[in-house]
Amino acid sequence: WELPEEELARVQELVIGREGIGFVTFHGETDCRGLLEVLPEIVLVEKGEIVVYPEPSTKPEAGQGLNKAASVVLYGCMPKAQSRLTDGRARNRYKQRVAQMTEEKGAIFEDYNPEDGTWKFRVHHF
Repeated sequence: WELPEEELARVQELVIGREGIGFVTFHGETDCRGLLEVLPEIVLVEKGEIVVYPEPSTKPEAGQGLNKAASVVLYGCMPKAQSRLTDGRARNRYKQRVAQMTEEKGAIFEDYNPEDGTWKFRVHHF
């Protein structure tokens, strides 16, 4: 980070991700002072998932740290048997399944593109 301390304390719409895998945008203001050193331990960006605070004992209360409202975009989230998405009806059914799975995890489904597997959703907190 190459920002002055006072700017690090108030970063707007912080984005963390991996190219070709996906990213998470933490909404609002985030205090990033001291974050760089612990970032690999608290945000994991892997194929098909983003995990924030994988160790439950380190997770702050909702609304604190990175445990707050965020938008997530994941790339390449395709079914194991991609041949299942050969027609429009199958793609629609799979999109509905992704939406249902998103809601079951307590997130808000935004979109899923069955052509390239781009999945978008929001969370109130992690």
